[in-house]
Amino acid sequence: MVIFCEVHRIERSPTIFPLMREKRGFSMMLILLLMLVSLTSVVNSQCSNTEGRGDTSSCVCNNETVTCSNAGLTLLPEDVQASVLLINVSSNSIANLGENALAKFQKVEIIVLSDNQLTGVTSGVFSNLPALKQLYLDGNSLTTLEEISNVPNLQTIDISRNPIICDDKLKWLASIQQVKGTCKSGETIAEFIANTKRNAMNDTDNNHSKDDHHPSAARIYAVSIVLPILLVAFVCTVFVAIIVYRNKLKEAKYNSSVRYSAVQKDRGGGRVYDDVTTEL
Repeated sequence: MVIFCEVHRIERSPTIFPLMREKRGFSMMLILLLMLVSLTSVVNSQCSNTEGRGDTSSCVCNNETVTCSNAGLTLLPEDVQASVLLINVSSNSIANLGENALAKFQKVEIIVLSDNQLTGVTSGVFSNLPALKQLYLDGNSLTTLEEISNVPNLQTIDISRNPIICDDKLKWLASIQQVKGTCKSGETIAEFIANTKRNAMNDTDNNHSKDDHHPSAARIYAVSIVLPILLVAFVCTVFVAIIVYRNKLKEAKYNSSVRYSAVQKDRGGGRVYDDVTTEL
């Protein structure tokens, strides 16, 4: 901050504060120049040159962009603003990234690490970056890429010009809209992912087909548990029905064994039952 003071009356010495006697126009120009230098200093200070990291003097750093290409970096530059949207450190000598090297960049949308010396990247390096949309890792020495989690906006991953071994570890890339690169075997990673999806669908169909020919766990349970219970219930029902039927036969036999003789009327009009025999 520059403060301009104007002294109207100096009684002790006419040589005190000689700059105060210059013209107002010159003073204003000096103030603007100092402000410009201060702003430039603030911008450049955001890409500090730390010993062992490389030469960051040619880097362009501000609140939204970090561009440090061909700077001989072995690590990411320090003092980068957390609000940046683009980090471009391509064509350097970065061999590895710390687990939390990018953790503070919650607004970054594009990360460019092309043409470095990366041999492996742990999943946590790029995880938990909610704004990340594009990730460029082409031109390194990666053989695989571990699954990156909690990156809902990630749409593009470029791992071309890497000796990538396409196996089950790359299945998670099926959820990414665009994946660039070629497997060490020769097929593109996009073809590998498509084949993986196709094989998964075939496996599902085969499993369904096997289920049609082989009893499932539910069927086995029904046969081994439910069926015996139903069989016992059926036997009990038949047994009870037989008992009831036999009782009815006995009752019918008893009723048919009772025979009544002819009914004769006496003189008073009353009924007299005689010659009644009962067979028990």
